[in-house]
Amino acid sequence: MSVDESEVHTAPVSLSWPEVSDAARRVIRRVAERLLTREQEFVDALFEASQSASPDGLRSDPALSTADRSVSEANALQWLSSNVSAPGERVVPYLGAESLDLARDLVRRGLDDADRASWRAGQQIAWQEWVRECVDVAPDPATLVEVLSVTSLSLNCFIDDTVHSVEVAIEAEREELTRGSASTRLETASLLVSGAPVPADRAEYALGYALTGPHLAAVLWVPSNDLSAELDVAAEDLMRSFGCRRRLTVVAGAAIVWTWFPTASHPDGDAVREAVAAHPDVRVTVGRAGRGVEGFRTSHLEALTAQQVLAALASPRRVATYDEVRLVSLMSADPVRMSSFVRDTLGAFETADPMLRSTVVTVVQERFNTTRAAQRLYTHRNTVERRLRRADELLPRPLSERPIDVAAALLVVQLRTVRD
Repeated sequence: MSVDESEVHTAPVSLSWPEVSDAARRVIRRVAERLLTREQEFVDALFEASQSASPDGLRSDPALSTADRSVSEANALQWLSSNVSAPGERVVPYLGAESLDLARDLVRRGLDDADRASWRAGQQIAWQEWVRECVDVAPDPATLVEVLSVTSLSLNCFIDDTVHSVEVAIEAEREELTRGSASTRLETASLLVSGAPVPADRAEYALGYALTGPHLAAVLWVPSNDLSAELDVAAEDLMRSFGCRRRLTVVAGAAIVWTWFPTASHPDGDAVREAVAAHPDVRVTVGRAGRGVEGFRTSHLEALTAQQVLAALASPRRVATYDEVRLVSLMSADPVRMSSFVRDTLGAFETADPMLRSTVVTVVQERFNTTRAAQRLYTHRNTVERRLRRADELLPRPLSERPIDVAAALLVVQLRTVRD
């Protein structure tokens, strides 16, 4: 492993440390000793505060949560014990195995930039407990002021120095992970998607991405290798539109990438289209959100299925979600029979005006409520009813007799002919 304790260095802020009186030192030592006698209670309070400010992925993972508590305890002991042995002096950061292991795990789980808030939350609770004890122990107001002044500086410097040291460890770990080849990431992702029994920790290490929590998968591709640079930019825009701070992108070919976003959101097609509107050469299909390894797998398979539907229909559409093409995907397994179904169901209506076809689909989706359909189409109810009468003239059988069949057949036609 690339990170060990000897490779991590602090960059302490250069400042002139104040002189501390003997009276203040005695108070600091006494307060530190008192807090050490109820160490577990003190650490529990720090940990509860830091957890409340931690990302969901850290709180919900038992292993990470346990490691986080160990780090909280180690740092509390470091600061308190140092103030027993050298009251009021600057405290050297503790960077033992607990901190380094947690730094590695945060990088592997994609949580490495979300932990600073938890440090500050823990610091606030520690300071409240410290002040309470100081007020009880200090013999006079002047000594209390001196104690609080120097220990406030000490605690702030200790947290700043520790955070810096951990960030150095995180950066070293991140560099180690990113040296992993694209082929390794593709192989690992492919094994997971195929359902192969890959140990989750090994897969997370290879991918640099957490498999716990939610996942939303997308497939992005361009018509030629010359346009491949657009893929990463479009994936970044999707990430922001989904409210995510990171993503996993696996290069599956010169002009195609597989992407996973750690979100449980379920964007509709219009939201995805808006997110990639600035990239007209990029095509995108999106699965449904899932959780854990199985969600990682199924969401990706759904995005692939949507891509396959667009390809099978030679669709000009640039964006599709699995929800939008799910029914067609079941029909497209046999293209000949699907085409026959469309012809038999629609007849002359297959080549009708696109607005007429769109009206029929909307009416079916609104369960024949023409008022709601008119609102969605931004037209008058009488216009909707006139279009429905015209549709019945063109359909082999009235719409009311086969509404689901007609809607399914029209969806195929729309995917074949209508651009987004």
